[in-house]
Amino acid sequence: MHCPTHVADLTSVLRKLAVSNEVGVFHLAGADALSRYSLSVLIAHRDGISPSDRPRHAAARPPAPRVPALEMSRGDSEHRA
Repeated sequence: MHCPTHVADLTSVLRKLAVSNEVGVFHLAGADALSRYSLSVLIAHRDGISPSDRPRHAAARPPAPRVPALEMSRGDSEHRA
């Protein structure tokens, strides 16, 4: 499973961390866990590619079971990235 992150969202979080007093290791990822198939569908849709134009192996493969994503917050709204 993949947790894609839009570059604008990642940039925003990195800027906040750069000027904060936070220290440690941070795992930054999108909130939604997606299979490769689901991610390919989103990318194709974004780029205006119809499902029939995608490579057959990607279109024929069923989505993998959904796995819960990692929790990315510290629990309190003041420290959420």
